[in-house]
Amino acid sequence: AAQEVRPATQRKRVLVIGGGPAGLEAARGARLAGHDVVLHERSDQLGGNFVVGAIPPGKGELTSYISWLRDELCRLGVQIELGSTVDAELVRRASPDVVVYATGAKHLHPSIPGIERANVVEACDVLTGRAATGGRVIVAGGGMIGSETALYLASIGRQVTIVDQLPAVALEENASRRHYLMEEFDHYKVETVVDATISSFGDSTVEIDQNGSPRTLACDTVVLALGMSSDVGLLDSLRGSVEVKVIGDAVEAADGLKASREGFVCGLSL
Repeated sequence: AAQEVRPATQRKRVLVIGGGPAGLEAARGARLAGHDVVLHERSDQLGGNFVVGAIPPGKGELTSYISWLRDELCRLGVQIELGSTVDAELVRRASPDVVVYATGAKHLHPSIPGIERANVVEACDVLTGRAATGGRVIVAGGGMIGSETALYLASIGRQVTIVDQLPAVALEENASRRHYLMEEFDHYKVETVVDATISSFGDSTVEIDQNGSPRTLACDTVVLALGMSSDVGLLDSLRGSVEVKVIGDAVEAADGLKASREGFVCGLSL
Protein backbone atom coordinates (compact mmCIF):
# COMPACT_ATOMS: atom_id res chain seq x y z
CA ALA A 1 0.00 0.00 0.00
CA ALA A 2 1.18 3.54 -0.73
CA GLN A 3 2.48 5.42 2.27
CA GLU A 4 0.83 8.80 2.81
CA VAL A 5 3.28 11.67 3.15
CA ARG A 6 2.24 14.13 5.85
CA PRO A 7 4.35 17.10 6.95
CA ALA A 8 5.76 16.62 10.45
CA THR A 9 4.31 18.85 13.15
CA GLN A 10 7.82 19.71 14.38
CA ARG A 11 10.84 20.17 12.09
CA LYS A 12 13.75 18.11 13.40
CA ARG A 13 17.46 17.73 12.69
CA VAL A 14 17.91 14.13 11.56
CA LEU A 15 21.29 12.42 11.29
CA VAL A 16 21.25 9.17 9.30
CA ILE A 17 24.17 6.77 9.78
CA GLY A 18 24.57 4.44 6.81
CA GLY A 19 24.02 4.88 3.08
CA GLY A 20 22.55 1.47 2.31
CA PRO A 21 18.96 1.06 1.11
CA ALA A 22 17.43 1.45 4.60
CA GLY A 23 19.40 4.62 5.38
CA LEU A 24 18.73 6.18 1.97
CA GLU A 25 15.01 5.53 2.21
CA ALA A 26 14.90 6.84 5.79
CA ALA A 27 16.60 10.03 4.62
CA ARG A 28 14.11 10.36 1.75
CA GLY A 29 11.12 9.81 4.04
CA ALA A 30 12.39 12.23 6.68
CA ARG A 31 13.07 14.94 4.11
CA LEU A 32 9.63 14.49 2.51
CA ALA A 33 8.14 14.97 5.99
CA GLY A 34 9.97 18.31 6.20
CA HIS A 35 12.98 17.52 8.39
CA ASP A 36 16.57 18.71 7.93
CA VAL A 37 18.54 15.59 7.04
CA VAL A 38 22.26 14.80 6.91
CA LEU A 39 23.31 11.29 5.83
CA HIS A 40 26.77 9.89 6.65
CA GLU A 41 28.24 6.92 4.77
CA ARG A 42 31.66 5.60 5.77
CA SER A 43 32.57 4.27 2.30
CA ASP A 44 33.02 6.38 -0.82
CA GLN A 45 29.73 5.30 -2.43
CA LEU A 46 26.09 4.88 -1.55
CA GLY A 47 24.17 1.62 -1.71
CA GLY A 48 25.69 -0.60 0.99
CA ASN A 49 25.22 -4.28 0.24
CA PHE A 50 22.97 -3.34 -2.70
CA VAL A 51 26.13 -2.18 -4.52
CA VAL A 52 27.61 -5.62 -3.94
CA GLY A 53 24.31 -7.29 -4.85
CA ALA A 54 24.19 -5.50 -8.20
CA ILE A 55 27.45 -7.05 -9.45
CA PRO A 56 26.38 -10.69 -10.05
CA PRO A 57 24.86 -11.37 -13.48
CA GLY A 58 21.17 -10.47 -13.78
CA LYS A 59 21.09 -8.06 -10.83
CA GLY A 60 21.68 -4.70 -12.58
CA GLU A 61 18.28 -3.30 -11.59
CA LEU A 62 19.64 -2.76 -8.07
CA THR A 63 22.16 -0.26 -9.46
CA SER A 64 19.33 1.70 -11.10
CA TYR A 65 17.42 1.79 -7.81
CA ILE A 66 20.40 3.18 -5.87
CA SER A 67 21.07 5.76 -8.62
CA TRP A 68 17.43 6.88 -8.46
CA LEU A 69 17.59 7.19 -4.67
CA ARG A 70 20.80 9.23 -4.83
CA ASP A 71 19.25 11.60 -7.39
CA GLU A 72 16.09 11.92 -5.28
CA LEU A 73 18.07 12.82 -2.16
CA CYS A 74 20.01 15.47 -4.08
CA ARG A 75 16.76 16.86 -5.52
CA LEU A 76 15.18 17.00 -2.07
CA GLY A 77 18.19 18.73 -0.52
CA VAL A 78 19.50 15.98 1.75
CA GLN A 79 23.13 16.63 2.73
CA ILE A 80 25.24 13.54 1.95
CA GLU A 81 28.65 13.03 3.58
CA LEU A 82 30.65 10.21 1.96
CA GLY A 83 33.81 8.77 3.52
CA SER A 84 32.44 9.80 6.91
CA THR A 85 32.84 7.48 9.89
CA VAL A 86 30.43 8.54 12.62
CA ASP A 87 31.47 8.42 16.26
CA ALA A 88 29.89 9.72 19.45
CA GLU A 89 31.85 13.00 19.19
CA LEU A 90 30.54 13.73 15.68
CA VAL A 91 26.98 13.12 16.88
CA ARG A 92 27.54 15.39 19.89
CA ARG A 93 28.83 18.22 17.65
CA ALA A 94 25.96 17.82 15.16
CA SER A 95 23.43 17.74 18.04
CA PRO A 96 20.63 16.10 16.03
CA ASP A 97 17.14 15.59 17.43
CA VAL A 98 17.08 12.04 16.08
CA VAL A 99 19.73 9.55 14.89
CA VAL A 100 18.63 6.92 12.38
CA TYR A 101 21.01 3.98 12.82
CA ALA A 102 21.20 2.10 9.52
CA THR A 103 24.75 0.76 9.57
CA GLY A 104 23.88 -2.55 7.93
CA ALA A 105 25.51 -5.92 8.51
CA LYS A 106 28.98 -7.41 8.24
CA HIS A 107 30.27 -10.90 7.47
CA LEU A 108 30.29 -13.46 10.26
CA HIS A 109 33.71 -14.90 11.10
CA PRO A 110 33.14 -18.19 12.94
CA SER A 111 36.07 -19.49 15.00
CA ILE A 112 37.27 -22.02 12.41
CA PRO A 113 41.03 -22.74 12.52
CA GLY A 114 42.84 -20.86 9.72
CA ILE A 115 40.05 -18.33 9.08
CA GLU A 116 42.50 -15.43 9.44
CA ARG A 117 44.82 -16.71 6.69
CA ALA A 118 45.63 -14.33 3.83
CA ASN A 119 43.96 -16.63 1.27
CA VAL A 120 40.61 -16.39 3.12
CA VAL A 121 38.67 -13.32 1.94
CA GLU A 122 35.12 -11.96 2.28
CA ALA A 123 32.49 -12.21 -0.46
CA CYS A 124 31.71 -8.48 -0.36
CA ASP A 125 35.41 -7.64 -0.85
CA VAL A 126 35.59 -9.96 -3.86
CA LEU A 127 32.50 -8.45 -5.47
CA THR A 128 33.69 -4.87 -5.00
CA GLY A 129 37.23 -5.61 -6.19
CA ARG A 130 38.94 -5.08 -2.83
CA ALA A 131 40.10 -8.72 -2.80
CA ALA A 132 41.39 -10.86 -5.66
CA THR A 133 41.11 -14.65 -5.98
CA GLY A 134 43.23 -17.38 -7.52
CA GLY A 135 42.03 -19.78 -10.20
CA ARG A 136 40.51 -22.37 -7.88
CA VAL A 137 38.02 -20.91 -5.41
CA ILE A 138 36.02 -22.45 -2.59
CA VAL A 139 33.02 -20.36 -1.54
CA ALA A 140 32.23 -21.13 2.10
CA GLY A 141 28.45 -20.79 2.40
CA GLY A 142 25.77 -21.40 -0.20
CA GLY A 143 23.15 -18.86 0.81
CA MET A 144 22.17 -15.93 -1.38
CA ILE A 145 25.48 -14.04 -1.07
CA GLY A 146 27.60 -17.18 -1.48
CA SER A 147 25.65 -18.40 -4.51
CA GLU A 148 25.68 -15.01 -6.24
CA THR A 149 29.42 -14.64 -5.58
CA ALA A 150 30.10 -18.14 -6.89
CA LEU A 151 28.27 -17.34 -10.12
CA TYR A 152 30.14 -14.06 -10.52
CA LEU A 153 33.52 -15.79 -10.03
CA ALA A 154 32.63 -18.64 -12.39
CA SER A 155 31.53 -16.13 -15.04
CA ILE A 156 35.00 -14.53 -15.00
CA GLY A 157 36.76 -17.86 -15.42
CA ARG A 158 37.35 -19.20 -11.93
CA GLN A 159 36.91 -22.87 -11.04
CA VAL A 160 34.39 -22.65 -8.19
CA THR A 161 33.18 -25.04 -5.49
CA ILE A 162 30.51 -24.07 -2.95
CA VAL A 163 30.58 -25.76 0.45
CA ASP A 164 27.43 -25.58 2.58
CA GLN A 165 26.07 -27.43 5.60
CA LEU A 166 22.50 -27.45 4.26
CA PRO A 167 21.29 -30.14 1.81
CA ALA A 168 21.08 -27.60 -1.08
CA VAL A 169 22.38 -24.15 -2.03
CA ALA A 170 20.61 -20.86 -2.80
CA LEU A 171 17.55 -21.77 -0.74
CA GLU A 172 16.95 -18.08 0.14
CA GLU A 173 16.51 -17.08 -3.52
CA ASN A 174 13.05 -16.86 -5.06
CA ALA A 175 12.06 -19.76 -7.31
CA SER A 176 12.76 -18.11 -10.67
CA ARG A 177 16.11 -16.67 -9.55
CA ARG A 178 17.13 -20.04 -8.08
CA HIS A 179 16.20 -21.83 -11.32
CA TYR A 180 18.38 -19.34 -13.24
CA LEU A 181 21.25 -19.86 -10.80
CA MET A 182 21.12 -23.65 -11.07
CA GLU A 183 21.18 -23.44 -14.87
CA GLU A 184 24.15 -21.08 -14.73
CA PHE A 185 25.95 -23.34 -12.24
CA ASP A 186 25.58 -26.19 -14.73
CA HIS A 187 26.81 -24.00 -17.58
CA TYR A 188 29.90 -22.79 -15.68
CA LYS A 189 30.48 -26.15 -13.96
CA VAL A 190 30.16 -24.76 -10.43
CA GLU A 191 30.47 -27.71 -8.04
CA THR A 192 28.38 -27.84 -4.87
CA VAL A 193 29.42 -29.82 -1.81
CA VAL A 194 26.42 -29.93 0.54
CA ASP A 195 25.70 -31.48 3.96
CA ALA A 196 29.26 -30.45 4.80
CA THR A 197 30.88 -28.42 7.58
CA ILE A 198 34.31 -26.80 7.38
CA SER A 199 36.84 -28.08 9.91
CA SER A 200 39.82 -25.86 9.02
CA PHE A 201 41.40 -23.67 6.35
CA GLY A 202 44.92 -24.42 5.07
CA ASP A 203 47.33 -22.70 2.66
CA SER A 204 45.87 -24.44 -0.38
CA THR A 205 43.23 -26.75 1.12
CA VAL A 206 40.00 -26.74 3.07
CA GLU A 207 39.29 -29.60 5.45
CA ILE A 208 35.62 -30.51 5.62
CA ASP A 209 33.37 -33.08 7.26
CA GLN A 210 30.68 -34.37 4.89
CA ASN A 211 28.07 -36.64 6.42
CA GLY A 212 30.55 -37.77 9.05
CA SER A 213 33.44 -38.40 6.64
CA PRO A 214 36.52 -36.13 6.47
CA ARG A 215 37.48 -34.73 3.06
CA THR A 216 40.19 -32.40 1.78
CA LEU A 217 39.37 -29.91 -0.99
CA ALA A 218 42.12 -28.12 -2.93
CA CYS A 219 41.89 -24.39 -3.63
CA ASP A 220 43.87 -21.18 -4.08
CA THR A 221 41.39 -18.87 -2.36
CA VAL A 222 38.51 -19.28 0.10
CA VAL A 223 35.65 -16.78 -0.11
CA LEU A 224 33.63 -16.39 3.11
CA ALA A 225 29.85 -16.14 2.82
CA LEU A 226 28.85 -17.73 6.12
CA GLY A 227 26.11 -15.26 6.96
CA MET A 228 25.92 -11.69 8.19
CA SER A 229 25.56 -10.13 11.61
CA SER A 230 24.25 -6.68 12.54
CA ASP A 231 26.88 -3.95 12.90
CA VAL A 232 25.92 -2.25 16.16
CA GLY A 233 29.30 -1.08 17.46
CA LEU A 234 28.37 2.59 17.98
CA LEU A 235 24.92 2.07 19.46
CA ASP A 236 25.89 1.78 23.13
CA SER A 237 27.74 5.10 23.11
CA LEU A 238 24.69 6.91 21.64
CA ARG A 239 21.91 5.47 23.76
CA GLY A 240 20.78 7.79 26.51
CA SER A 241 22.18 10.94 24.88
CA VAL A 242 19.92 11.19 21.81
CA GLU A 243 16.81 9.54 20.37
CA VAL A 244 17.96 6.62 18.20
CA LYS A 245 15.92 4.64 15.65
CA VAL A 246 17.58 1.37 14.58
CA ILE A 247 16.50 0.09 11.17
CA GLY A 248 17.38 -2.31 8.35
CA ASP A 249 20.19 -4.84 8.65
CA ALA A 250 21.37 -3.12 11.85
CA VAL A 251 18.31 -4.79 13.44
CA GLU A 252 18.82 -8.16 11.75
CA ALA A 253 20.52 -9.09 8.50
CA ALA A 254 17.51 -9.52 6.25
CA ASP A 255 16.03 -8.70 2.88
CA GLY A 256 17.17 -5.46 1.23
CA LEU A 257 13.77 -4.50 -0.14
CA LYS A 258 12.18 -5.05 3.26
CA ALA A 259 14.88 -2.82 4.76
CA SER A 260 14.14 -0.14 2.15
CA ARG A 261 10.45 -0.14 2.98
CA GLU A 262 11.16 -0.07 6.72
CA GLY A 263 13.56 2.84 6.25
CA PHE A 264 11.07 4.95 4.32
CA VAL A 265 8.30 4.36 6.86
CA CYS A 266 10.73 5.23 9.68
CA GLY A 267 11.74 8.48 7.99
CA LEU A 268 8.13 9.55 7.40
CA SER A 269 7.21 8.89 11.02
CA LEU A 270 9.94 10.98 12.67
